[in-house]
Amino acid sequence: MKLTPMICFGLVLLAATTGPAIGTELPAEEEDPGRTYTNPIIDRFGPADPHVFEHAGRYYMSFTDTARDYLIHTSSDLINWEAGPVVYDPGIEEPQVWAPFFYYHPEDETFYLYYSVRHTVGVAKSSAPDQPFEKVHDLFEGSIDAHLFRDDDGELYLYFTTLGEPFVIYVQPMENPVTPRDTPQIELLRPEPDRFPWERHNVAEAPWIHKRDGVYYLMYSAAGANTPYYCINYATSDSPTGPFVRHEGNPIVQRDDDRGIFGPGHHSLVRDGAGELWMMYHQQNSTKLGWNRFVCIDPVSFDDRGNMQVTPTRGEPRPAPVPLPGDEGPDPDPVAVADPFVLEHAGRYYLYGTLDRGPNRGIPVRVSDDLIHWSIPEESNDGYALVADDVFGDRGFWAPSVVYHDGRFHMFYTANERISVAQSDSPAGPFVQDEHQPFDADMPAIDPHVFIDDDGQPYLFFVRLLQGNRIFVAELSNDLQTLRIDTMREIISAEPGWENSAEANWPVTESPSVIKHNGVYYLFYTANDFRNPDYSVGYATASSPMGPWTKFEGNPVLRRAGGLEGTGAAGVLRTKSGERVLVFHSHASRQNLRPRRTVYSRFEFIPGDSGEPDTVRVDDRVYTPRLQVFGIPM
Repeated sequence: MKLTPMICFGLVLLAATTGPAIGTELPAEEEDPGRTYTNPIIDRFGPADPHVFEHAGRYYMSFTDTARDYLIHTSSDLINWEAGPVVYDPGIEEPQVWAPFFYYHPEDETFYLYYSVRHTVGVAKSSAPDQPFEKVHDLFEGSIDAHLFRDDDGELYLYFTTLGEPFVIYVQPMENPVTPRDTPQIELLRPEPDRFPWERHNVAEAPWIHKRDGVYYLMYSAAGANTPYYCINYATSDSPTGPFVRHEGNPIVQRDDDRGIFGPGHHSLVRDGAGELWMMYHQQNSTKLGWNRFVCIDPVSFDDRGNMQVTPTRGEPRPAPVPLPGDEGPDPDPVAVADPFVLEHAGRYYLYGTLDRGPNRGIPVRVSDDLIHWSIPEESNDGYALVADDVFGDRGFWAPSVVYHDGRFHMFYTANERISVAQSDSPAGPFVQDEHQPFDADMPAIDPHVFIDDDGQPYLFFVRLLQGNRIFVAELSNDLQTLRIDTMREIISAEPGWENSAEANWPVTESPSVIKHNGVYYLFYTANDFRNPDYSVGYATASSPMGPWTKFEGNPVLRRAGGLEGTGAAGVLRTKSGERVLVFHSHASRQNLRPRRTVYSRFEFIPGDSGEPDTVRVDDRVYTPRLQVFGIPM
């Protein structure tokens, strides 16, 4: 459903001093009683071992079918699928092509396909999930069912099953998506049918890792894949390399003759448009031995003790997953905006940022007179200030910064992991480019922020991807159209401690935002991976925009604000009444990263000791445009 411009959502804000009081669990979306699904979702026999994943606002799925190649399917809602091209054909005659797994590696912007062909796990690569994959090399002989897991610290682990008597699940730490580390493979789970009867036929296969609240869930299928006893189980550990302890309630998905459920297994997990977790898997048609399998989907939940729960269904209508928005317009929640940037112009506030549910269309815009009630500007393009067709880029529109300069509005934004700038005569857009080009096509960079000093010299602060996310600065030309590369220098990178709580090999500092106060420059920045609940904000000071910058000893100044998870990507706003406010985002809840939400906190400057810069103190209270505010004069 498209949203009509100038709909007022009537939101009010509430200040809170403790986490639970502000409602870290945001109100659920209203369920559409007309949207249901019935398993199987692909109503034919054959498809099995499905892997489904979301990339850039679209779902992709491949599975075992002809067992001679991999065909890709696409969807916006996880239920209605459109068959696409064959993306990998190993060119063999015998039907020995099974169980695909796809992985997108952000560092090299490449898709990797882990295949099981002729009882060998290998890897192929492509520039897009629906384009042909080119073989890189075989990895492990006598193996099937690969699953690559990237941990919060950026480390990669390849899980797979070795064939024999019995089938055994192993993990191999990886140097990168195609190169194993020079460390031994680690055995994780060996079937024990004498202790666990559901692991009959000495089979444990189809490994899948899901991480939740610091716990690693090693999910796997057991028994013969051609039998009605095939089932799904899991074991848990506090490390991706184990040791893993089997769940006492195994199997969590299994045969149920009364409901016509036979041989459920070999699954993948994916989140819908509301961030809820779903399991895509296959079932058998009957109790007969064979390969009459079909693809199904059902929701995943967790109880208070962290036990995973799934109820398999067949032939009964169930509430459907929330679809991705695609081209259906902006998110119905006006403040489901990450990487928020708020511009005050002519007495109105304009909110820009990243949409988790459809980052490929462009940059959204919302407007408010009071920071409480938000609406879609009438002059916007269905809620977007910038759309992909008008500018450089076709995916990953992130983290904008808008400045009014020389009578025009300039939006600096990220697309395709490059920084570019577009112009408009209105803060609501449309922002366009005469030439659809980034600043420097050879320099991957994100998170631009423009600062214009008192002498009129503009600077661009941004993040380069160089063995981590590192903050740089460079001068801009006076018309803001050219980055002076010869002035570029690195100014902030992550150090051990709060800036890298996961001890990641790819440390992160990002989201720069600069202001000037009493002749001192203050650079707010965020550290840790955006998926980490410890995503937090600190600041540094300098006597010049070019640095050197000195980090505040009391950092972080914003961390899990108000009990929320992942509070970061903060920008500075001076309200019409003179209040200083940090505008940032948080995770949707303790369980779900997305959709991330815009949040506010006040901050103030505390006079420093003699000769020392004033220090920043951020109010513990947070304000989110879903609840009521207590007297914040904005």
